[in-house]
Amino acid sequence: MEYKGKPCPVCMRTFRDEDDVVVCPKCGAPYHRECYQEKGKCIFIDLHNSGKSWKEQQEAQQAQKDEESADGNKKCPRCGAVNPEYAIVCGKCGTFLSDEIRQDMDGGTNRVPPVGNGVPIFLDPMGGISPEEEFDGVTAAELSRFVGTNSVYYLPTFSRIKNQNRGRFHLSAFLLMGGWYLYRKQYLKGAIISAVCLLLEIAVLLLTIFYSKPLLNEASAAFENVKYVSEMEYFRWAFTNKAWWEAILMFLPIVLELSMISIRVICGFRANRSYYAFSVARIKKIKSTATEIRSEPAAEEEKAGAGTKEKETDKRIIAAGGVNVGIAWMYLACLLILSFASRFI
Repeated sequence: MEYKGKPCPVCMRTFRDEDDVVVCPKCGAPYHRECYQEKGKCIFIDLHNSGKSWKEQQEAQQAQKDEESADGNKKCPRCGAVNPEYAIVCGKCGTFLSDEIRQDMDGGTNRVPPVGNGVPIFLDPMGGISPEEEFDGVTAAELSRFVGTNSVYYLPTFSRIKNQNRGRFHLSAFLLMGGWYLYRKQYLKGAIISAVCLLLEIAVLLLTIFYSKPLLNEASAAFENVKYVSEMEYFRWAFTNKAWWEAILMFLPIVLELSMISIRVICGFRANRSYYAFSVARIKKIKSTATEIRSEPAAEEEKAGAGTKEKETDKRIIAAGGVNVGIAWMYLACLLILSFASRFI
């Protein structure tokens, strides 16, 4: 079959020998018969109007891909901007650079949905933010590369912080505390918060085992014949029958647990602002370092090497950002063990 291995422009499944294929009489575009019947007509209206054939278009696209592959870049089919080889969307207009995704989104034409940066906001890694928007000296495109995972959430949040000075409550940071900071490679803050939380959990565990639980058992025995005993009665019993420091140690685990809740709340409210400041600072440092280590070549060499240097900087931004899953899971495991240990002792 002449079209074997080529994708159907409607369903994007490649043609096989046993497929029932029909061809448009005007441009020669092939379809599965059921796909053509579903559309009711050829979807390449632009080819009909220009008098070009589907085969010519495919050859031109393949030639363009070969040229881009040789350069290590991707050219946007909509605005013509040149993008790095790892780019998913155009850094200028936001159009997806994958033919398959564009075909799937718009039915095979060259239309671009007028939402966000040219793509539906839930599919746009930029979260509807222009790649060229400035964030305290760095661009949204650079922030997107640094953030990596879930940039569709963080970029609009960063924009809200920058423009309105209003953040969002971060549920993951509330639940994981220092683990979330470690996950997002904010190692210094993550280490401090994690150390504080782990020390609090260890303190709760030890106080519960050696002071709180024995004293509560003794108090329960004293109120054995009383149907209902309030916490205040336990409090009075402790200060009446025990030394003041023993009474404090009896209830100190509760105070420490409340401190943990306070840390959770603070992390939840401060996480996005912290990550915004951290991301901007890291990107600026990478860019300044890249500028400092550059030599002073001739004008021709500078022009020829500009694209390579920019690509190297982008790769360094991507490597510095993103997430660290392993260290976050290790922290979470330790915290869960300590949190639940006191409840089973």
